[in-house]
Amino acid sequence: MAPLLALAMVLAAPPSSPPRPSSAALRRAFEAGERALVEVHGRRPGGAGVLVGAQGQVLTALRFVDEEGVNVRLGATVLGAKLLLRSSTLRVAVLDVVGDGPYPAMAVQLEPPEAGAWVVGVAPGRTGAAQASLGRVLHVPDAAHPWLETSLPLPPGCPVLDAHGRLLGVVVEQRPGGSLAAPVPAVRAALETAVTR
Repeated sequence: MAPLLALAMVLAAPPSSPPRPSSAALRRAFEAGERALVEVHGRRPGGAGVLVGAQGQVLTALRFVDEEGVNVRLGATVLGAKLLLRSSTLRVAVLDVVGDGPYPAMAVQLEPPEAGAWVVGVAPGRTGAAQASLGRVLHVPDAAHPWLETSLPLPPGCPVLDAHGRLLGVVVEQRPGGSLAAPVPAVRAALETAVTR
């Protein structure tokens, strides 16, 4: 009777959560995010963005972008940028840096993560050095809620990566206990629609 009871308890148990990423995996993810992290600023207060194209495409929160123009700082270099996409629905912008590449763009993940998956956030630190944080996916995008919601308390413009260092989305809203990020597949679809118009 005891073995049957034990088997029933195993079958009734919820699936185990994914294992925590190794220190080496977290370091690689952070380094990928740190290389691609930029600062976006125009006439209004600026914030973070992330290089998503080797030719200088930058994904950032819409709140940092002016119609009059915007600059992108990569390390000590400041370059002008043109607006490729302005999406008020997703609250993001895609910029095209005016300058010669290639740039250290991030690999992207077009498959949505599962709820509970580990994610890595990269944000500019107060002293200028980037900082990493580890969190979980709280909610995956669906028809009623198009955002990737995580437990990472990141400011807008910061990248959210999977445990392999691939970009899942960019933060558009910081909330108590977490943040909302515009997912890469939705941004890609919006950009493709804008290009075909």
